[in-house]
Amino acid sequence: MTKECPSANAPVPRDKTSPPVIGHRSLVIKFPSPLVIEHWPFIGHWKLLIGHSLLALLFLTSCSRDAEKPTQISSKEKAIISIARRTLDQQEDWADKAEFKIVKRSGGYEVTAWKVVHPEAKGNLRYVPWGRSTLLIEDNGRVIEYRKGK
Repeated sequence: MTKECPSANAPVPRDKTSPPVIGHRSLVIKFPSPLVIEHWPFIGHWKLLIGHSLLALLFLTSCSRDAEKPTQISSKEKAIISIARRTLDQQEDWADKAEFKIVKRSGGYEVTAWKVVHPEAKGNLRYVPWGRSTLLIEDNGRVIEYRKGK
């Protein structure tokens, strides 16, 4: 006995649970599911989403636009700034546009010189990251190290 294809008009046997049939293809009607969190594209990635959000928040809060308030500097610190300015003048062409930050370390000072690019701006927006140099100066005024910013 040979198997033949049923014609398009031949009745197709169905039970009550099968979908309606048109020709040889079944017609399945799907209704859109309600907007449930499980159906969103980042299924199973909540930890990743929350982690990245926290990292972005930490990054944005760490990049403060407020500069530190200037304080009264001692005559020793004025001398250190003078030494740093002379050294910077030998190494860079922007020593006249520099602002300095002094941090006392054991045995000396760490002086960071920032090139002021936008004098009308406020806080850290006045500077550019590559316009920075760091000097290590001993208490006796000798320059130990000079590092250019990158």
